[in-house]
Amino acid sequence: MKKSIRKKNKRFIEPSPEVFQSLIYLYSNGDLQGTLNKAKTILKEYPDSPTLYNICGIAYSDLGKHEEALDNFYLALQINPNYADCHYNKGNTLQAFGNLGGAIKSFSKCISIDSKHFLALNNKGISHRLNGELDLAVQSLRKAIQIKPDYPDAHYNLGLTLEKLDLDKAIVSYKKCIELRPTFGDAYNNLGNILKNKGEIEASILRYIEAIRYKPNSPEIHCNLGYAFFEKHDFVNASEQFKHAIEINPNYDEPHSGLGECYLLMGQEAKGRELIRQSNGVIRFSNDSGLIILGSNINAAPPAT
Repeated sequence: MKKSIRKKNKRFIEPSPEVFQSLIYLYSNGDLQGTLNKAKTILKEYPDSPTLYNICGIAYSDLGKHEEALDNFYLALQINPNYADCHYNKGNTLQAFGNLGGAIKSFSKCISIDSKHFLALNNKGISHRLNGELDLAVQSLRKAIQIKPDYPDAHYNLGLTLEKLDLDKAIVSYKKCIELRPTFGDAYNNLGNILKNKGEIEASILRYIEAIRYKPNSPEIHCNLGYAFFEKHDFVNASEQFKHAIEINPNYDEPHSGLGECYLLMGQEAKGRELIRQSNGVIRFSNDSGLIILGSNINAAPPAT
């Protein structure tokens, strides 16, 4: 239950910068509980500090305690309703909680206070995309890029959104993201997916190899590369990639099925059918009509936040 504040102070007393630095140190070193405990202790001396409530909210959110996080953001905003970063953090928590409409409202409030808050514009774009509002997502992400052209996450999220609207423009966004952050494995992966779906198999293979270079432990990317080799009829390399994916995540059905298909095509029928059966999969090719790949359009990359 949300607590109440006796009065909404327009002027409030905050702890010293040194106190905040000590909290930032704990938080940046991953000590979430320590951050929370220290902030709560300091709140006893500074009960009207919106920044301390905001810090508590961030720590609770990162600990997965979303209700407690929202309570603390509420308290901070009762004291200072124009606290842009707190509205932003509240939006992030609501987004993680699955409340996309509430997240969009919080990000919008943040932006109304600080129109240059490119992080809020980026995350508002993510919420719009997840909510199926693609045009609004594009609009918000392009505003973020206009403010911060060298922000790779916004270019990446724009690429994700444009995949459903204009593949050529999505390619441009992913390439820009990679230019700004050459180690962004998910951008290489998603670019590989688009190129594969456009029939540019060799180009997609090169992108997946780059993706694996930066995310070697991603079973999804190994699986994507496996299916690219599969479409090339290179079943030896395809099977190796499916095996890598299985080694990383033995419970991931897709590479089991893909590996089974490779075995079938390489003449190991019993072994192939058993793998497909274990994965609850189906045989995805026909000897009469040629290869029909039904499960290769995997988009493994999660949205950047």
